[in-house]
Amino acid sequence: MTISPLLASYFRMQQSALSRTSEGRHFATLANGNLPGAGDRFLQSDLALTLKAVAAHGADYMYTGDWARHFVAFVRAQGGKASLEDLARYKPEWRDPQELPFAGASVFGLDAAAGGGCPTLEALSLLPNLAGQQPYWRDPTTFLSYVRALRLAQYGRYLPQFADLETHGLAACGKRITPEHAKEMLANAGAVLEARPDGPADRGHHTESVVVLDRWGNVAALVHSINAVVWGHTGIIVDGIPIADAAAINKQYLLASKPGSALPSDLAPVIALRNGKPILAVATVGSSVVLENVRLVAGVLGAGQDLQTLMDAPPLLLNTAPPTDKPISAWPEPIPLNTYDADFLNALRLKGLPVQEETPERTRAIRGTAAALVIDQKSHVSHAVEVPGIITYAEGR
Repeated sequence: MTISPLLASYFRMQQSALSRTSEGRHFATLANGNLPGAGDRFLQSDLALTLKAVAAHGADYMYTGDWARHFVAFVRAQGGKASLEDLARYKPEWRDPQELPFAGASVFGLDAAAGGGCPTLEALSLLPNLAGQQPYWRDPTTFLSYVRALRLAQYGRYLPQFADLETHGLAACGKRITPEHAKEMLANAGAVLEARPDGPADRGHHTESVVVLDRWGNVAALVHSINAVVWGHTGIIVDGIPIADAAAINKQYLLASKPGSALPSDLAPVIALRNGKPILAVATVGSSVVLENVRLVAGVLGAGQDLQTLMDAPPLLLNTAPPTDKPISAWPEPIPLNTYDADFLNALRLKGLPVQEETPERTRAIRGTAAALVIDQKSHVSHAVEVPGIITYAEGR
């Protein structure tokens, strides 16, 4: 591949880490001994051999084969505690998804163990009927309904009232996405939004989102993450694959998890079915994954909006540093700079919602981005869109 200016900057940024080991230096050095620069051709022959071995021997090559043995040797040489037993014992956990009836479809998200799945479905359940309404980026009332639903869903679990599960119906995810819970939450929305959360906002991760449709109509929506900066700081490269400082920003999960258990995930891919067939798949990336999910699913299914139009619309942004001395309703809503006109912003303020305009650089760092796919069941024609400007690393601050 040809090195882009952005990729060249990553090599410069991580030169110190990659030069820690002979494998790292081999990975990050061209045949002429130079650091890869913009316009250079980057060959990953070691990675090619690894991928050929996986194609020939399957996933076992990574868990019990030569790559596994090389991985353990390299990591232990750097003081790590990896073992072949750990790799051989690994198995993916298959769990039933959560399901929410929404706008004539069934929306499926990850189970309650995934931090982003339940808030996505709960926020959708708290939205009003969007049919016939103006888009949120044109109508302050619709915008406010999104903000209210998202704040109730994302921060309700951090409220002091959470200990009293019956007070506002804040219970397990299965209950939080029921019509009864939505009715109870909306009835108590004023009291909930006047409370102060007793916990942090969700943090973002480095990820890549993928949505795939095959010729038979099967759909996959997934998100892959190393939970680290590009290539990490270890400098360990095993047969062409960088071993990053995985889970470095998830230390709280490591401390709370038993040895050998799987770490929970904050990610939230979504698939929607109608009459048992997929009609929408969304995989989101970045800090604002829940907000991106909600605006895309609600826009396509609830408001009948065009996917490309939604992707081009202003993103909804996660409030990464909400003031802890103010109730939820008084938090300023982050919005991209110069996106909404003065009348729109004044209308929001008159409705009691303060706003905080964010620079383009800050917006790129805290927004959610997505790969999305809409399938027309009548014509079987699919329309896929990937939001432009995918961010490579975004972490809430």
